[in-house]
Amino acid sequence: MDDRNPVETEDERSLARFLFSHHPPEHRHRTVCLGWRGGRYRICARCLGIAGGLILFVALRILGLRPPESAWLVLASIAGAALPAILDFHVQLMGSCESTNPRRILTGVAFGCALALSATEAWTARWPLAATLPVLLLSYFIWIACTPRGLARLLVHIERYAQHYDRCKAGIGLGRGNER
Repeated sequence: MDDRNPVETEDERSLARFLFSHHPPEHRHRTVCLGWRGGRYRICARCLGIAGGLILFVALRILGLRPPESAWLVLASIAGAALPAILDFHVQLMGSCESTNPRRILTGVAFGCALALSATEAWTARWPLAATLPVLLLSYFIWIACTPRGLARLLVHIERYAQHYDRCKAGIGLGRGNER
């Protein structure tokens, strides 16, 4: 699993691996390679951060930290924690600059905390606040789809990842002559 070689190996073509690293071979640099039980596994850097944010939120709750009582503070916390990841994704999507794995992980941790806070608000029946994160994400994607350049970039991004999913599902990888 060499980062410099964007060709999928036999070991990388499975749905189980796709769940951890949904990036096609040309975006392998957006993953973190971890070793476990003698194997090497690629994990999406932002998803690794999100998992870390969820764990961090649970740990803080166990230690006694509670969300603020004010609905506006909860709303601001959810939006404020989610926005860095959304902005980082946007800058990358639009080709302005490529993010780094440390940045992806850090923004993922913040997004994971926002996700956990939003879920906590749903659990405690404060439904309007629980809808904050889904509404924020939906608003972002609608905004992107309203500009021709943004829509084109988003569709290319989705198509690239859909093709990678299809290859993983079928267990058929790219050969050297078929790369994009």
